[in-house]
Amino acid sequence: MYLKTRKNQKDFFMKQVILSFDDGRKDNYTVAWPLLRKYDLTASMHIVTGFVDGSKKASFSLGEAAMNIENIKELASNGIDISSHGDEHINDENDLKQSIQKLKQWGILNGQDIVFSSPNSEIYEGNIAEYLPMLKHNDVCCVRSGVQVRRNGLLYSFCYMLQMITKSKFLYYILNKDNIMTETGLKFMYWGGGGWV
Repeated sequence: MYLKTRKNQKDFFMKQVILSFDDGRKDNYTVAWPLLRKYDLTASMHIVTGFVDGSKKASFSLGEAAMNIENIKELASNGIDISSHGDEHINDENDLKQSIQKLKQWGILNGQDIVFSSPNSEIYEGNIAEYLPMLKHNDVCCVRSGVQVRRNGLLYSFCYMLQMITKSKFLYYILNKDNIMTETGLKFMYWGGGGWV
């Protein structure tokens, strides 16, 4: 969805919201998917393939289950963007490769751009250079990362909490001004504390 919008430059600069769901939890299918259909919306779902096939125990709070392969196939066939979120929810090449292989075997990534949603937002603009060989080697065209409050120090944490309470557009800008699309050999996007930036 993001890449389709990005390719059509005139639409890219319109105000927009991109809905994003992490990990492949079952409630993404049982709760979010019916609402997305009802309101004719699309979204991006970042799937931990090991949670889906049971090779990795899901670490969801409240004991939720993961979606199954058929759920993900249905979502993908109905316009939901599916991205790799790792096989075991980590940021290393073997985990990324395993996840992409599974998504391809399941018939979910068929000739489309491969997007990697960095688990725990470990890959970000400050360290992407060290991950570029791994990402390029696995044909990843886009990385989704996010704000990591704990990475940015106490002052940032305070401003982040203040922005969450006050909904200040100025603070939102200051906190997210570096979370923009950057050309580094990959298309790079960020999740900015409540919305895509």
